[in-house]
Amino acid sequence: MRRFLFVLLAAFLLLAVPVFAREAMEVDDRLKAEVKDLSVEQCVEKLQQRFPNADAERIENRCDEIKKAYEELRDEDAKRLRELAKDTWEGLSDEEKNKLKYLNRERLQALSEMNEEQMKALLAGYRLVKYEDGFKKRVIARERLEEWEDRFDQWEERLDELSDTIKEKRNEFLRFKQLEKECRENNTNSSDCQEIYEEAIAKAKEHLLNLADKEIALLEKLKTRVEQNENIDDEKAQEILEEIDERIAALTQAKEAVQDATTKDELKEAAEAILENWKDIKELLKVHTYQLYHSRVGEILQRATMLERKLDNLLAYMAENNLSTEAIAPLVDAFGEKIESARAKFEEADEKLKDAYALKQESQPDVDAIKNLSNEAKVLLEQAHEELNDAHEIFKDISELVKDQRDLLKESDDDYYVLEDDDSDDLDDDSDNDDSNDDERDDSGNDSDSDLDDADDDSDEEDSDDDDSDESNNDNSTDDNSTRGNN
Repeated sequence: MRRFLFVLLAAFLLLAVPVFAREAMEVDDRLKAEVKDLSVEQCVEKLQQRFPNADAERIENRCDEIKKAYEELRDEDAKRLRELAKDTWEGLSDEEKNKLKYLNRERLQALSEMNEEQMKALLAGYRLVKYEDGFKKRVIARERLEEWEDRFDQWEERLDELSDTIKEKRNEFLRFKQLEKECRENNTNSSDCQEIYEEAIAKAKEHLLNLADKEIALLEKLKTRVEQNENIDDEKAQEILEEIDERIAALTQAKEAVQDATTKDELKEAAEAILENWKDIKELLKVHTYQLYHSRVGEILQRATMLERKLDNLLAYMAENNLSTEAIAPLVDAFGEKIESARAKFEEADEKLKDAYALKQESQPDVDAIKNLSNEAKVLLEQAHEELNDAHEIFKDISELVKDQRDLLKESDDDYYVLEDDDSDDLDDDSDNDDSNDDERDDSGNDSDSDLDDADDDSDEEDSDDDDSDESNNDNSTDDNSTRGNN
């Protein structure tokens, strides 16, 4: 009897194996989310790891089902959103409905959950513009752009020359300063000491004039970048240029004071004017360099958002024409994730720059807080820029996979429209940073030559830093055809 029961139990267990395997193949939503973007082969491998006792054929079939279901959902997504709740949108004007055609998936999803009044309020904040003007705040003639580029190169060369001259003149000044000191200490002929003193004054003048010229060259270089920047409007450009011209005028006046000085005290006063101007210039250079970089990253983000919508349209087209999207759907998702990440970082940087600017307007601004906010904004902009470059690489991969449909991804110069936010004007944006406080000088009786030495050390370093910062930001801007659709 016991033997019979044992055989019966064994038979039952053998018959139950498929049932247990079937139960083990219950794939929950979390697991589906993990495998939906994988290839069928990768999905099979993952499910085999999760369900080692399940039948291999059943696992493969289950992966096919998941991929097919997701592909169908993904293919229909953009099309469905554009047709979603048409009855709800019947009250929209033709202009408002036209705007809907150019919204990306995220904005369409948000609209689909709104009533008519909310939709109208949101759409009122958008406007459609011609493609060729859509990414520019102003249009500058090519000849003018080339002219400003030539001027930029000229000021670059001038800065290189001044850097060498400053070192030479500074060394000459220090040599005569030491000679005068030794002459006074050794009580040698007073007339000889007077000659050395006058020569030291002359060398100090040359050195100060070179410092002022370098500051002017830095301002002129920034000026050319503002002149040729199409990502800021005319009003903002004029505001920046006027501020730069004020600094140049102040430096020119300080240079005249240096040339007219005949005594150490007069020279010290003139030197103070140059060094005080340097504080403001250092701040101005950093603020507006970040501002120009901010506007450039904003343009790239606009282009990327336009391409995101084109990719959605591509998926819808392929679905309507029974073309497989298995290979590109995960890439489109990855592209979208990069864009969203870049947008989040850009918006966070935007807020930090605004906060820094607000602090700058206070009667006693917190310099450290302004500096920290500005530096944090710069890091965020660089990260956003990197995300957009990554998105560009993904876009190139997609473009290679859909060669026959590549025309759908190209930008049109004729009648293509792009959506912009009405309130997306550049920052009020003189997002201010800075380290003006690190040029502290000792006014407690040190002679003017000593004061000048210390200030020169600081200013020379800062010139170099800001010069490098300006260059790096301009370099960062140049590879940003990144999100153009006609690869």
